[in-house]
Amino acid sequence: RTDNYINLTLPVKEFFFEQKESLFRWDREGTAIKVENLSKQHSGERILYGVRACDTYGIGYTDHFFLREFEDTNYVSRRDKVTIVAVNCLKAGPHCFCTSVGTGVFSTIGHDLAFTELEGFYLVESATVKGQQLIEAAADFFVPVSDEFAGDVSPGILLGMKEGLRQKVADSFPLKMDLTNLHADMAVTFDAPFWLDEANACIGCTGCTNVCPTCTCFNVVEENRDQDHGMRVRYWDSCQSDHFTRNAEFHNPRNALSRTRYRVY
Repeated sequence: RTDNYINLTLPVKEFFFEQKESLFRWDREGTAIKVENLSKQHSGERILYGVRACDTYGIGYTDHFFLREFEDTNYVSRRDKVTIVAVNCLKAGPHCFCTSVGTGVFSTIGHDLAFTELEGFYLVESATVKGQQLIEAAADFFVPVSDEFAGDVSPGILLGMKEGLRQKVADSFPLKMDLTNLHADMAVTFDAPFWLDEANACIGCTGCTNVCPTCTCFNVVEENRDQDHGMRVRYWDSCQSDHFTRNAEFHNPRNALSRTRYRVY
């Protein structure tokens, strides 16, 4: 049940941007080299139900990164086959802050369908063709607003109910941050002593970037079986890894303090 949890620990981005994925395989046959694109090997139809607004916003961000200028074939092959059903939050967790950064409390991007629980029923809104197709495929479970079920409740009234509920949930957030002077505040604290404390506490596990719904960093390596067969793969990388900015001769322009600060700045 989607009302029994605030959110999951891991973001849904791993369904489109896998932690480790094969890009292509190569095989040498005499003097010729055969290359096979592996971008579609893991693709399959999926429906992700119960996705929260913070994660759908993250999906919108990763879409922007992987699809904007040069379409990433691996990402596209998975993204096209996934239908995302957002369920809007009715309760805030003690550390939730989406209302402070404009990514919630209700989903606005990154979803195909959005469910909002109102008074004894769900308001279902379609945002994409895939979302509408899902409604049509399960038409027996949905009632158009114009039908008798809605009675005198017009679409405008339903949207008004939704907005009232959104404001009520937003007001209930225990954590509120004033970001009005964010740039000025961050400039003042750039050399603050607490960054050293944070850096010393970091053990380099990269967990912070693994659970981040908008982290898109990756590394590409060769996994060769022998001199005639190999594969190119990519895997999640992290700006919090010591090797992330390491140059030749082990020169690294970032130390532990600057890496930790970069995560925020």
